Amino acid sequence: MDARLIDKVQLYMGPILTGGPVVAFPGRGADVTQNAVYLDRIAYQRLGQNVWITGYSRFSE
Repeated sequence: MDARLIDKVQLYMGPILTGGPVVAFPGRGADVTQNAVYLDRIAYQRLGQNVWITGYSRFSE
């Protein structure tokens, strides 16, 4: 994410919460919300109890 090489994101979310040291998107991260990566052209679909979300990255300047 820090190198801005990701243009399309697909997320699969299910009804379960996990924790631990492994993160989905390693790197520095955003110090404030306005510096976060936003998604445009979002689509989503319910797959049973799960949700599939896809979108295209929009990086803040």
